[in-house]
Amino acid sequence: MLSGRFLSSVALLLSVACSNHATHGGDAAAGKGGGSGMAGASSGAANGSGSSGTSAGGSAGSAGGGAGGTPSSGGQAGSGAGGLAGVSGALSEDDALVVPQGVSVMGLPGGHGILEMFALTIRKGATNTEMYAALKNVGDRPVCDGALTIELYDKDGMSLVAAIGGLLTDHLYRLTDGSGTLASCVGGGEVTMASMTDLSLDLDLDNIGFAVYRNPYFGLEVEQIEGFTVKDVIGTPSGTGTSYTGTLVNGLDAPITNPTIMIYPVNRVGRPLGMATASSVDPAAELAPGGSWSFTSNVVDAVGVDYHAYVTASVVNTAEGGQSGQGGQAGASP
Repeated sequence: MLSGRFLSSVALLLSVACSNHATHGGDAAAGKGGGSGMAGASSGAANGSGSSGTSAGGSAGSAGGGAGGTPSSGGQAGSGAGGLAGVSGALSEDDALVVPQGVSVMGLPGGHGILEMFALTIRKGATNTEMYAALKNVGDRPVCDGALTIELYDKDGMSLVAAIGGLLTDHLYRLTDGSGTLASCVGGGEVTMASMTDLSLDLDLDNIGFAVYRNPYFGLEVEQIEGFTVKDVIGTPSGTGTSYTGTLVNGLDAPITNPTIMIYPVNRVGRPLGMATASSVDPAAELAPGGSWSFTSNVVDAVGVDYHAYVTASVVNTAEGGQSGQGGQAGASP
C-alpha cells in the first residue's frame, strides 16, 4: 500500500515551481531590510506546511530577538534597515506592496536569514481573515524545508495573532548524500510564497500597526532535479473574480498521486492577492512520469496582472513507500 511521508522539520509538501520566465515585479521590488529592534515574534516554528497557517493569540515572545521600540510606519516601502514599511501616502493597490496600506512589515533580527519579505496581503475572506506573503531569497545558495511565521501587532504594540505557513518554491532538489531524499528549496534570487487562511474573521484590519516575521529553514547540500511543470495556464476573469485552467506535467521519474494546484494572482509589484485551487477528482489515481493532468480551479475573488502557480502531490516511491511532494510555477496571465 502506498503512503505519504513527511520530511525534515516542516511537514514537507515539496514545493516545486517551474518558471516560464515571466517577468515578476516583486523580484525587483524586494526590500533589503533585515529588521530593527522590536517585540520578537512569538514561538519557534512548529512542524507544519502547506498553505494554511495556524492562528494563535498571545503576547510577543523571544524567538531569537529581543524587545525593542515599535517601528515607525512612515518609511519608504522596501528600503532601509527597518524592513518593508508602510508608506505615508496611499498608493493604487496595483502598486501597493502591503495591504492594508500603512502596516509596517519587519523581519525578526537574526530570525529570517537570507529570506526577505517584500509583499504582504491581509484581507477578509468569505469565512476567515487571510494572509498571503511573498519573499525572496537574497542570498546565493538554496534554503530548504522552510516556513514562514508571522505575528501581527496592533497600533499600541500589543499582539493580535500569530500564524505559520509552509513556503512554496520554484524547483525540486535532491540531497547529495546518496539517500535520494527530495527537498523543498528556495534557490538564490528566487521568490517564494506562503498563505495563512484560517485567521479569525473578527480581526480588525484597521487596527493592525505592524507585522514581524521569521523564517526557519535548513541549509542542505542539494542538487536541483527535474520536477513538475504547470503550463498553458489561462486566467478567466468574471464578475466574482478569476478562475484558471492549465496543465500539470509530471517531470519526475516516479508516479505522483493527489495533485493540487494553488494559483496566486499578483499585482504589478508581485503582491499575492489571494489563492485559487484545483484538486484531483480521484486523489488515489496515479499520474505517471511524463504524464499530464488538465485542471480547472475554483474562483478566487481577485484579478491580477500575473500569477504564481504551485503544486502539491504525493510522490510514489516503491522502494521507500512514498514521499509527499509539492510544486508549482510562475507565469504570466493572459
